[in-house]
Amino acid sequence: LDNHTSNIEAFINPVMQLKANAAMFGAKPISQLSDTMLNLLERTDVPNGTVLSIVKAYQKMISMTLSQKLGIDDKISHVFTKELQDVCNRYLRKHA
Repeated sequence: LDNHTSNIEAFINPVMQLKANAAMFGAKPISQLSDTMLNLLERTDVPNGTVLSIVKAYQKMISMTLSQKLGIDDKISHVFTKELQDVCNRYLRKHA
């Protein structure tokens, strides 16, 4: 693998694992956040500073979701998912 591919894979693989495991154990908010993050990472050529900032925000959302034990119907979970989707879509529109 070239350096670019290995850099992207370093982000994609853990997110993919988290998405799959969250879905398997019924943690829908985490699975949805991870699905959104995975979509961005798979469409990103280089993990630049903006992508790294989005990844950090994703990590914080996951941590907050776990620490607060937010459920599927929790309003905060919906807000997190919507906000992450919006920021990823803005990034992709600008950099695609």
